[in-house]
Amino acid sequence: MDSIDKLLKSLNNESSESQSASEVKPDRLSIDSLLKQIDAQPQVPQPSTAPSPDPLFDQLKQEHQETLRQEALRLQQQAQQKQERLEQLKQQRRQALALRAEEWLKNLDSQSSEGRWFEEFACNYDSRLVAAIDYLEALQEVIPN
Repeated sequence: MDSIDKLLKSLNNESSESQSASEVKPDRLSIDSLLKQIDAQPQVPQPSTAPSPDPLFDQLKQEHQETLRQEALRLQQQAQQKQERLEQLKQQRRQALALRAEEWLKNLDSQSSEGRWFEEFACNYDSRLVAAIDYLEALQEVIPN
């Protein structure tokens, strides 16, 4: 709007210097009519164009997403390693329990009340060893070493 005002002032100054008072009136009328036309038009603010995406922002966003993806992958790997380690520990415990069960079976008196009870208990298992492992495992939970 300032540029229009400056242009109008310069037009007014030029016309007043170069023309006589009688000649100024018609120019002045045309300038006045132009000003009225401009004022009559509604002032519509120019729609600002949406700012184009900032490349730096996009780069930072991509880097952040990559960091999050790598962190999620790292956590997934840690969880998988933890699960594998847990399985290894369970297998080692089961193997140690199997050795104890073999020894326990060797020392079990089949004529004792415990021996008779165990034989009845073991008939529901595929083998006496598996039954002994489960039995000793249950005893460990009830009576910890």
